Amino acid sequence: MFPARRWQACINFGGDMPINRNVLILAVAVLCVAVGALGYKVYQDNREPKGVQLNIGSGGISVEKK
Repeated sequence: MFPARRWQACINFGGDMPINRNVLILAVAVLCVAVGALGYKVYQDNREPKGVQLNIGSGGISVEKK
């Protein structure tokens, strides 16, 4: 029978090198920050600009204050 082992804070994905729990936490944190930054960029790109908007078209020039 195998001797009882203490739980070790590492995960082995079938390879010879275990991944430390701190590395996994760091990877998840980096992914969360990246998703947040990309979400904020999409929000900034899609929101309406504030200030004056000039529209030039077939009906002439129109100015709107936002």
